[in-house]
Amino acid sequence: MKRIIPLALLAAAALVAAGLLLAERNPADHYTEHPKAWAAFTEGDRLLQSFRYAEAEAKLKEALAADPDLALAHAALAELRFRQAMREDGKRELALADSLTALVEDPRSRLLVQVRLSNTGPSRFFASRDSLLAEAKKVAPDDLIVLVSEAVQAAAGGDMARAETVWQHVLEINPNYAGAYNFLGYLYLAQGRYDEAEAAMRRYAFVAPDLANPHDSLGEVLMTVGRYEEAEVEFRTALAKQPDFFHSLVNIGRIYILRGEVDKANTLFDRVRTEMAGTAWSSEIAVRRLHDLFDHRIEDDLATYAAQFLAEAPESVYAPYVRLWRALGAGEATTAVALLDSLQSVYESSDWYANDTMKRNEIAREQLRYRGLISELQGDQAGAAQAFRQALELMSDLPPHAALVERVHLAWNLVPLGGFDEARREIRAALSVNPRLPEAVLVAAAVEAGAGETGEARRLLDTLERMLERADPDFPPLRDAQALRDQLPDPDRI
Repeated sequence: MKRIIPLALLAAAALVAAGLLLAERNPADHYTEHPKAWAAFTEGDRLLQSFRYAEAEAKLKEALAADPDLALAHAALAELRFRQAMREDGKRELALADSLTALVEDPRSRLLVQVRLSNTGPSRFFASRDSLLAEAKKVAPDDLIVLVSEAVQAAAGGDMARAETVWQHVLEINPNYAGAYNFLGYLYLAQGRYDEAEAAMRRYAFVAPDLANPHDSLGEVLMTVGRYEEAEVEFRTALAKQPDFFHSLVNIGRIYILRGEVDKANTLFDRVRTEMAGTAWSSEIAVRRLHDLFDHRIEDDLATYAAQFLAEAPESVYAPYVRLWRALGAGEATTAVALLDSLQSVYESSDWYANDTMKRNEIAREQLRYRGLISELQGDQAGAAQAFRQALELMSDLPPHAALVERVHLAWNLVPLGGFDEARREIRAALSVNPRLPEAVLVAAAVEAGAGETGEARRLLDTLERMLERADPDFPPLRDAQALRDQLPDPDRI
């Protein structure tokens, strides 16, 4: 479901995974004296992993009605609240779970509950997560709760090789543990191992045939590599299994934009936002649309929906980026520079900035990307190219699809500088990941046209027009393709 799972979310997801694994043991004597409470809890956890939030909440509340002291039910409900962006409610549930661990008399079981809780920041056990995991590995090295937590912590620390090894061990113990395939699929995707990511997601769908999420996750992998029609089939399969699985609707909207069907995408995004009104997801959906409109240079719609978002949520954490996208889309370079400088100042004054190397590098890449776009807007192709080169140097540890914007814009700015060989290398690298990225095919044609290879340029433009046969007539790549075609010499006169 989530595009590429951010590392910060991996730890939160482990709350669910670990809770489900508890059901592998006979917990009646260790966690609760109420069998009905345990049955409701395990079912609620299963539903939570399946992203069926309303049903999960009902079951978890049923568990707590039967046993208000069931720490694991409070932990799962906390996870649900965090997913719903109800942070204060989540913190309250988590505090209850933390305190109720003392009622778990069996030392091994109590340790396992603490390990589960240690995977989320607000828990009082978070600071002790390393020592708790180390202790649990001594007493229960092959317990699936321990293995899941180890895999999650390894991924959060950037040790993807260790995370992969542990997830594979989980599958050795339980080949049908669906969550492991989901995590492995996103891990492979985050490493640019696209065939392996697809295989893992297909296995996920096989072992969890009733769930929507495997098909959504598989659709994301297929969408990343440009297999849009196959991806759409998977998203629609997810919706057939769970009609309220709005993540798949959002992803279908993103495919529409990639195919140039912007009006159709906006209609769908508006519908989903209406259905999710009043939830934290409404803002997430709005920002996803705005980001895609910005990336594909759909300025008029970007201006309209950015103004709508800022009117509704002027204090949102996303608001500075929305303002920046709107300024760049409107060609307001001076405003964009001021907004970018302001963002950098906010970051540098934050408590975490000095110590969080990973986040600092992410911000540096982000700054270079936007500095490059600003230079491009100002007609400074050399400055833009240099910014995008520097950004790519900082992205060497990221998967190929994470650098598509930088490669496409670097190639675009190299054309007027005569850097055709370098431009070809960059644009071919982008097309090797997603051969149907409209901007990449357009820039590839511009590179060949600039290098005097008009026949190849014309072939690429023909390819682009076939790709965009469903596109709105004013879709920018389609419009620019026609403008480039008009500049090419008439083949009948050559």
